[in-house]
Amino acid sequence: MRRFILVLIVTLVSGCGLREVGNIETPYVASEYVPYAQPGSAAIVGTVAERQLAGRSMTCADMDVELMPSTTYTRESVAVFRTGKMPSGRASSDKKTLLQSVIKKAKCDASGHFAFSGLAAGTWIVGIEMRAGDGDSMTGAVFREIAVAPGETATLAFADTDFVPR
Repeated sequence: MRRFILVLIVTLVSGCGLREVGNIETPYVASEYVPYAQPGSAAIVGTVAERQLAGRSMTCADMDVELMPSTTYTRESVAVFRTGKMPSGRASSDKKTLLQSVIKKAKCDASGHFAFSGLAAGTWIVGIEMRAGDGDSMTGAVFREIAVAPGETATLAFADTDFVPR
């Protein structure tokens, strides 16, 4: 989750003007990430449709897609982000190596599609940056939790309720 904060949140913050910090009460527990570090046979594919916000079209085309293990720490960090605050993590840099190793990254293609394969079975959180299609300005992000079983390909389509505007 700390990697999520450093990669996704910091990227979003740079374009979204988040200033207030929200404290995370849940401690980072490395053992919660161990099952996600194993190679697996699961996959997650998805699509993010273009959305309208204040008369502007938003897209995830060529934007980062982050796949994070759904742990108590990760879920609380996303909940803090949804309130418009920047999560302040409790994982020290010397303890986040395992966390960083289990975060997966992909890109949305021009049609808003993304895919992850070789995943360990479990529940994951997908986070995707959104930007205005007419420029580089960030408009927010979408988040969704999804469970996937061994050998399964889970398909994800984001809804308006998944969107966090900035």
